[in-house]
Parts: sequence; structure tokens; C-alpha cells
Amino acid sequence: MIHALRAALPFPYATGLLFLLLFCYISSGCDRRPAFHPTTSQSLSLPELEVLSHTDSIIQRIETMSGTQQKLDTLLSLTNEMKDFDVDAALRYANEAYKLSTLKARDLYKGISLYYISLLKSRKRTYGEESKNALEDAHMSNRIFKRLEEKAWQARVYNLIGIIFYRKEKADSARHYQHLALDLLDQAHLDKKDSLSFAGEILHDLGNTYYKQKDTTQIFTYYRESLSNYQQSGNLPALAKLQSDMGNVFRDVGNFEKAISLYQQSLAFIKKNQDRNMLATVWDNLGKLYKKRYISQKNESDVILALAAFDSTLAYQRENFYIPLERIGVTYHTYAYFTDDETLLDSALYYYGQTMSQAGKEGAILIMQNMVNQITLICNAMAEDRAPKNNYCTQLFQTSPEDFLIQGYQSVIDTVTATLEETSQQLVQFEREEVEVEAFRQRRNQLLISAFILLLAVLVFLILLQGQQQKRLKARMEALRAQINPHFISNSLNAIENLVNHNQPEAASRYLIHFSRLSRRILNGSIDSTISLADELKTLEHFLALEQLRFRDKLEYEIQVDPDLNPNIVEVPAMILQPYAENAILHGIKPKPEPGHLKVSVKQEGKFVICIIEDDGVGREKARQIKANSVLKNRSVGMKITEERLRSIGKNKNAKVEIIDLYDQAGEAAGTRVVLKFPIQIKKTISNGQMPVSGV
Repeated sequence: MIHALRAALPFPYATGLLFLLLFCYISSGCDRRPAFHPTTSQSLSLPELEVLSHTDSIIQRIETMSGTQQKLDTLLSLTNEMKDFDVDAALRYANEAYKLSTLKARDLYKGISLYYISLLKSRKRTYGEESKNALEDAHMSNRIFKRLEEKAWQARVYNLIGIIFYRKEKADSARHYQHLALDLLDQAHLDKKDSLSFAGEILHDLGNTYYKQKDTTQIFTYYRESLSNYQQSGNLPALAKLQSDMGNVFRDVGNFEKAISLYQQSLAFIKKNQDRNMLATVWDNLGKLYKKRYISQKNESDVILALAAFDSTLAYQRENFYIPLERIGVTYHTYAYFTDDETLLDSALYYYGQTMSQAGKEGAILIMQNMVNQITLICNAMAEDRAPKNNYCTQLFQTSPEDFLIQGYQSVIDTVTATLEETSQQLVQFEREEVEVEAFRQRRNQLLISAFILLLAVLVFLILLQGQQQKRLKARMEALRAQINPHFISNSLNAIENLVNHNQPEAASRYLIHFSRLSRRILNGSIDSTISLADELKTLEHFLALEQLRFRDKLEYEIQVDPDLNPNIVEVPAMILQPYAENAILHGIKPKPEPGHLKVSVKQEGKFVICIIEDDGVGREKARQIKANSVLKNRSVGMKITEERLRSIGKNKNAKVEIIDLYDQAGEAAGTRVVLKFPIQIKKTISNGQMPVSGV
């Protein structure tokens, strides 16, 4: 188990992976980011948008998709596509995304869903103003984005909160959040086009906030900056909205022609983009312009234009129908006031009644109160001249205006109460989920840290274990050298004495030179665990030269090195070849009656060094029959330690030793071939620009 872990997880890789995983889980930085990206224009045709308005069938198809992320990306994309065409459909998709992201603990998707829910609720203007819980949804969304450090989305939420306060006519709060959005945008790291477009939207909304305060200088300062950003980023839908808002400013100062020109430019693009909400808004602005111009110039054609514009608003409106109905009623009421035509009051009463009925359905309490005041005013005026025949007037005079209003209120009160309860429950649920998520995150982090510490301890243990194994292996190698060296020195001195006794001083001198150089290399090998291949071959050459002098004509040898291999830069374990060469001479060639030949060849195959030691001796089977217990013991220990060293050097890189028995054509033993294979390692001194120098 420990060896498998070590092989599968090399320490540097494992440690880096562990730190990465720990960072990812603790910081939630490794969650897959949404493929969804908010767009400023619709990419679908009108028939396609109409199909998507049938949310039940679309949601059923989405549920068949595989993968939570694909479902969430689809739901949010549909929300973004439908937000300017059908608010109710978009809100349904956003709510489905919120439920799924909550169920699957996808915090970023949950925050985005809440952002769209807040945006869409703020557009519905339930109860005469924006939805009561739109602001709460925005704040919940902001808490998620702040925790996840999603600067771009946090900036979007701040701007949305500013819009909500703007609609509440709380200009100071609106500007505060809009400036926060601008500050965060600088930290959001969006690409240039998206950053310019988003900055244009915030500047546009700041201009709208100053419009509420009638600060013309500030209005055009921000509108001009917004216009420049929209043009640079190519955000044409937002540019069309800006043209409409600029038209409102010119309308208010009486520059009707300039305002109409801007409205028409805005309409020309919005019709292509299928933004129903914006179409309703621009037609509403045009209707208010024509009504204002009628009051100023008393041109009856403007009344007709105003009524036609408000009818267009009603045609494009998907909700808040009481708004264009009230506008039409006020237009008839104004027309009647300037013309003294009482028949127009009947039309005004009709539309006021329709407005009150629709406001009751949608919970627009303030509108209902205003309608009662207008109906009371008209009915009182009619009562002075003739008995009121209008149903509203009859009902009003049967009761007090307050009782009449209370009757209309009753249908709203239950809805308001239910919605407030739903909002409260949603807030409580969100708080509970946030507590649960935080508790889960803390437990998860504690488990991950504990697992990391445990795994780190295992890795430290493996490193220490490997170090101990290396020390034991080195100690055994030293013991082997201590065992071999006295035996080798004794044999060498006997050989020198024999040469001197036979009056061969030159041979004795050569023997002494090889003996001294080999002794020095063996001592150096005791200190260094690895040496260059050139030094290892030189050590082997000294050893074989001594053996050749000792056995005289009994031994011939050759050492071949592949010319493509540079032995000076390749690092190998010290004294890795000598034990096999000695074993070949003692147990293969020495028992052979005739002279023997030992061949050592070194070559490179891919990323490995291949060393082949081949003799034409008696073979392993014959050697086993020779009774040389002490030598056999030394051989056994030496071969075993050498194989262990090879495994240690190569680890899991296929370092190995292979022994092959050789046979002649008659099937008789013809020697032994030993193949050593270990990975190429370049000497560290090479990387420092120093070339190793082989000693003699």
C-alpha cells in the first residue's frame, strides 16, 4: 500500500495537488463558472419569444436536460431573453433557476437568479410602486456576490438597488448605490466592450436620478458620458432607451420637436429589437408629450395623438395596465376641462373606473385612492347640473367616498398580507439557508484541512521511510566493500609478489599503478553514491587490467561505448558494474580450461542507459556445481545489493537487471550475458556550466 502510494503520488506533484485542492474547496474558486453571460439585446424573433412565453412546456423540456449546470444556464438565458418582452415569463424562469440553484447549492447561480428576480419584481410596480420585496431580493443577492467576490455582479446589484431607490424617489440613496456600482466596476476586470457598456448603463441611470431632481446640468453631463460609452461599445438597445430619456428632458422644457425626433429614433430601433416594455414606455412618453403640448397650444389634434399613443402603450403593456388606462382617463378629463364638453366626462369616468378595477387586481393602492378622488370630483360637478346617471357616481352617493374606497381596498388587503407573509418567509428561509451553507462550509473546510494534514503526514512518513531505506542500502554497500576490499587487496599483493619472484619488474610496476588507481577510486566510491559513466568505466578498466595481469593469458577483455553517448555527462551509481564483471571472471571464465573473453558494451536506448556484460565462460549451471562457498556468498550479497540499488535509483522508471544464459549451436552452455538498464541522469555540474573531468 505504501509503495503504491509513493509510486502514484511523487512528493512534489502530490503536495502541489493537495494545496490546489485545499485552496479550491475553501475559497470555492474551483466551481464551474456559468456559461451564461448577460446580454443587452434579444437574439430571438417575435414568434420565438411568443413560444417562450408558454413557460410550462418550456420548463418541462428543460427538466429533461442532463446536468444541473446546463439547466441553470438555460433558465438564466431564457430569463435574460424574456425580461424585456414578458416580465411574468422571465420571472417564472428566474424563480425556477433560484429553486434549482438552492437545491444544488450553486451559490453563484443563486445570486444571479436573485438579481433577476429583484430586477423583474421592481418592474412590476405592484401596489402602486415597485414590489415590496424587490429590494430584499437585491440585498440577498448582494450578500452572495460579496462573499464570492464577484465584483461585476455586485456592481450590477448596486446599480439595481440605485434604480429601486430612484423609483421610490429617494435620490440620495439612489446616487449612493450608483456611485458604488461605478467604483466596483473598476475592480471587475471585464473586457473593454462590456466595461464600456456597463459603465454607460450606470451613467445613464445617474442621469435619470438627476432628472427626478430637475438638475438639467447634471442630467446632460451624465447622459453625454453614457451616450459616448454606448456608441463605443455598440450597445444600441441601451442607446435607444437613452434617446427616449433625453426626449423626456426636452419635452419638459417645451422643446417638443426635438423630443419627438428623439422618441421616433428610439422607436425605430426598439421595434426591431422586440422590447415590448420599452415600446410601451416610449409610446407613454409620446402620449404625455402630446397632452402637454395640447395644454400649452390647445391644438385638438394633439388630444387625438395623445389618445392614440396611450392606446399603443396599452397594446404593448404586459402588466400594470392601470397606467395607460389612467393616462387615457386624465386626457379625456383634461380635454373636457378646456372645452366644457360634459360628454367627455363620461369617457373620463369610464376609464377612471377601468383604472380603479385594474388597480384593484394589481394591488395599486395609491392609484385606487387617486381614482376615487377624481371620480368624486367629476361626480360632484355633474350633480350640480344634473342627476348623475353614471354607476360610479350612483355608488359613490349611496356611501361616503371613504366607504367606497374601502370596498375597493378589501380585495387588495388579502393580497398584500399574503405577499408580505411570503416575503417574510422567504427572508427567514434565506437566512436559514445562509446559516446552513456557512456551517456546511466550515465543516467541509475542517474535514479538508484534517485530510490534508493526515495526507501530508503520510507523505512525510514516506519520505523518511525512503531516506531510511537509502541509509540501510548505503550501509550494506559499505559492508560489502569492507568485505570485498581485504580479499581483493590480498589477491593483488600475492599477484605482485609472484611477479617480483619471477623477475618481472615491469609487469609488477604496471600492476602497482593499476592497483593504486583502483584503490583510490574504490575509496572515492565509498564517499560518492553516484559518479560519471566515464569514471565508472575507468574504474572497471583498472579492475579488469589487474585481473588480466593476475590471470595472464587466461583473460581477454574489451570495453565499447556508443559514440552517440557522452559518458562524461551521464551520471550512474558508483561501483555498479564491477560486481558483475568480477562475478563473470570468477565463476564463468576462471573455471574454463581455455582462455576466456569478457566484453562490456554501453549504449543509449531512448531515455535509458543499457550496460551489457557478456562472458564466454562455463555458464551459471556449471558454476553452481563448483564448491567455492566464500566466493559464492560474496557474489550473492553483491548482486542482491546492486539490484536493490538499481531499483532505488530507477524507482518506478523500469530500472532493472536481466541475466541471460548463452548457448552454442549444440545447446551447450556458452557463457552469460548481464543486461543492466537504468534511466539517464545528467550530472548537475553540467547545468552550472562545469564539465566533469575524469581522473586517471
